[in-house]
Amino acid sequence: MKLQNILTASATVFSVLIGGLFAPAHAFNPADLERVLNGNNCVGCNLAGANFAGLNLGGANFQGVNLSDTNFSGVNLGGANFAGVDLIGANFQGVNLNDTNFVGVNLSNTNFAGVDLIGANFFGVNLTDTNFVGVNLTNTNFAGVDLIDANFFGANLTETNFVGVNLSNTNFAGVDLIRANFLGGNLTESNFVGVNLSEANLTGVNLTDSNFIGVNLSKASLTGVDLAGINLIGVNLTDTLLNGEKITDKMASVPEPSFLVSLSILAIAAAGSRLKKKLDYLQQK
Repeated sequence: MKLQNILTASATVFSVLIGGLFAPAHAFNPADLERVLNGNNCVGCNLAGANFAGLNLGGANFQGVNLSDTNFSGVNLGGANFAGVDLIGANFQGVNLNDTNFVGVNLSNTNFAGVDLIGANFFGVNLTDTNFVGVNLTNTNFAGVDLIDANFFGANLTETNFVGVNLSNTNFAGVDLIRANFLGGNLTESNFVGVNLSEANLTGVNLTDSNFIGVNLSKASLTGVDLAGINLIGVNLTDTLLNGEKITDKMASVPEPSFLVSLSILAIAAAGSRLKKKLDYLQQK
């Protein structure tokens, strides 16, 4: 181990211990902390309640460590590994978490407000009731994640992966979802008011009781989606795909109330190709 690494880790341990003098006592082992800071394996270590505020922990290996109720406020955690970690109630406000690995982590009720999470991996994570207000989540992986009641207000979700995700009752108001992938996801009762979903993949998505007022769906794919009962007032449907067929510019810009009639026609089309063939057959008779 290089002398510089030893000195850096020792100084960090000292800072955490000094910070602990002004916080509730926690029985974590300083030697465990030093192993983590040096990138070494510390499976089973207990750092619950530790105060890391303002430290540089980029690339740290927290795999298998207990970090519940830990304070990471203002910390640099870029490239850190949290695989399999308990982070319930952790505070990440103002933290750099670019390219961080959260696979298999319990993050329920966690605060990520104002955090940078570009390229983070949340595969298989529990994110119920999580706060992502104003967060940059560009190119983030949420595949297989539970995001019920999550709040993404004002977040950047460009090119984010939501394949097969449960997003029921989620707030996406004011969010940028350009080219986001929702393939097969559950979006029931979710709020998409004013959202940019251009070029997004919504194939096979459940949109029951969702609100799409003023949404930009240009060039998005809605193949296999049932639009019956969905509020699409003021929606941009230019070049949007329904069962592989583009909506014409004329249909996408029809004013109300004709606009609502057009949407009813689209909902029928989205029911499936067999229904379309049957209607064509009846029209020929």
